[in-house]
Amino acid sequence: MVRKAGLTPTSAACTVATVLLAVAATGHGQGRRRTRNVRPASDGVTVRARPEQAAATRMTFRGAETANVPGTAGDAARVVASQPGVMRTPFGVGFFAVRGTSFENTGLIVEGFPVPVLYHFAAGPSVVPTRLVSSLDFYPGGYPAQYGRYAGGLVSLEIAAPDVQRRTIDAEVSIFGASAAVTAPFEGRRGGVSFGVRRSYYDVLLPLVFPSVTLNFGDAQAVIDWRVNDRTRAQLVFLGSTDVYDRSDIRRAAGASTLNRDGIQVHFFRVIGKIDHRYANGFALNFSAMVGADDISFSSADTGRPDTNIRYGGATVGERASVRIPLGNQWAASLGIDSLATLFRSTVTFPELLGTSIVPNPQANRFATYAEADVTQWDVTPWAEIVGRAGPVDTSVGVRASYLHSGGKNYWLVDPRGVVRVALDRRTTLIASTGLFSQPAPFFALVPLLGNGALGPQTSWQSSVGVEARLDEGYDVRSTVFINRMWGLPRPTNELVELRPGDVRRILLTDNGEGFASGIELYVRRRLLRGVFGWVSATWSRAERWIPGGAPFPFALDQSFVLNAAASWEINSRWRLGARFALSTGTPTNRVYGATWDADASTFRPDYTPEGERLPVFHQLDLRLDYRFRSLGADMNFYVDVLNVYFARGTEGWNFQYDYRTRQPLQGLPLLPVVGVKAQWR
Repeated sequence: MVRKAGLTPTSAACTVATVLLAVAATGHGQGRRRTRNVRPASDGVTVRARPEQAAATRMTFRGAETANVPGTAGDAARVVASQPGVMRTPFGVGFFAVRGTSFENTGLIVEGFPVPVLYHFAAGPSVVPTRLVSSLDFYPGGYPAQYGRYAGGLVSLEIAAPDVQRRTIDAEVSIFGASAAVTAPFEGRRGGVSFGVRRSYYDVLLPLVFPSVTLNFGDAQAVIDWRVNDRTRAQLVFLGSTDVYDRSDIRRAAGASTLNRDGIQVHFFRVIGKIDHRYANGFALNFSAMVGADDISFSSADTGRPDTNIRYGGATVGERASVRIPLGNQWAASLGIDSLATLFRSTVTFPELLGTSIVPNPQANRFATYAEADVTQWDVTPWAEIVGRAGPVDTSVGVRASYLHSGGKNYWLVDPRGVVRVALDRRTTLIASTGLFSQPAPFFALVPLLGNGALGPQTSWQSSVGVEARLDEGYDVRSTVFINRMWGLPRPTNELVELRPGDVRRILLTDNGEGFASGIELYVRRRLLRGVFGWVSATWSRAERWIPGGAPFPFALDQSFVLNAAASWEINSRWRLGARFALSTGTPTNRVYGATWDADASTFRPDYTPEGERLPVFHQLDLRLDYRFRSLGADMNFYVDVLNVYFARGTEGWNFQYDYRTRQPLQGLPLLPVVGVKAQWR
């Protein structure tokens, strides 16, 4: 579905009778066998049928249209956090836990290829600037067969082609940092090139308030887009990102001082090339390839204890290819293959675990152990999908068959999926979907000493039933009931395993965890009408985990109720005002009733009651004000985006006294005003 103006969340049920394959490299050169206009929407936008969506629900947001959404600081990717099915994450770290799954189960991909993080540190912006986001697709579950490797939801960013009409210069200055970008068309306007850089100045400002903290981030982008001819298009994308955090804390007591230090660094880059070709008869070929490198490290040092240093990084390469085959006027098939290989080297310095006779909880001693190992994971995945219509029923059936090599073992993973949509009348559609979604073991869990190199893949069986309706006065309503059954989940353990005769080791992770999540989502959206748009999303759900033979217990991120409401009002041609309110019930936590002195470790150990408790209810209000004007020959936009307006200090956990007699709340983000100016010279 293509819209030209306004905030445009769309979903699979909005499609009509024509079939178009969602190819592996989305965005450019997708062929259309037949396309027919539906009635103009009341918000004045142009709506076209794009029934290529082999997904139960897809929310699509155009990059430029998300810039004014309150609570996002003008960042396109943050709009996902306020969608139905998304659980709130602590401190707004930017990872998404969707429909009862964990952070690592939701994929973050750019042009079909994964990136290690989507956000910079400290509630920073997305690593892909909004100006480069052509569209953002969010699948809370049941995503198409062309995608895989994730057992939860999916966030897919599509890179925008440079403007071929004119040369532009973009600049922005905010409390986060400053950015600049230049876009220029090629001669003949058959393509264009864009370069951009961004750098924070946290490392200049933070030491004025927190002398012991060093923090900075930066990124760079380059896009070259070339229309070879009317049917062929090529694009080359470079993305690079860096984040550095370091904290040093000197503590003085009894005439002595100790130095405590910890730090995290995340560096990566991606180079993505793609080419799309359309044939006159409706066939389409698409190919894309990616090469990249990651370097991620964590360090911690406390006086009197061994240092902890964890670093892993290396190369990642991938390819995606697909062909669209029209099967008459109402049906189309797609065949594709994609592969991804990651070759990392990990080095770990870690406090040594005491002997295997210590049961059940080994403690670290004063000696450190060092390990260095290669961690390799790759897969080759052919996939197929057929989409079509028979009367009022749209049907999509797909399957992925992955050959996975991970942890020195090989696996065949077969994931069938299906979606059915029934048009009850011209405004109402019933949607049902079910399917399997497999995911390789997360990389950090395969690092020696930290996890278990033999972890197998995890799988979820996702099913949903929902109804969507397009109402008068510019309102859309969707309600969905979902069920997720999960198995093969990594979980902490202290098990002893015999790797070889006489070689007994303790492992910290195993892969026999299981889970279940169910819930109902309600989404009410007002399309852009008379300068006003907005939405309300509510999710009631429950997520549980258990081990074989054990009783179910609440998932660590389980939230019984999550509410998000957002609205934006274009007062006139210069002023826009918006607000967003978020509320969620607290996550489960253990209830501590006392402590026991551990003489061996010289410390107190907490005692827990059989019944847990939940953190307090979280709530937050964000406001945004935009003012557009012209100055210095540029189109200017001054904005103030205030997060947590009334300074609600949400409780993210508890800080306990050393003997667990008292506790204080570990508070979340404070009031954070984001002030900035954007300028564009054309």
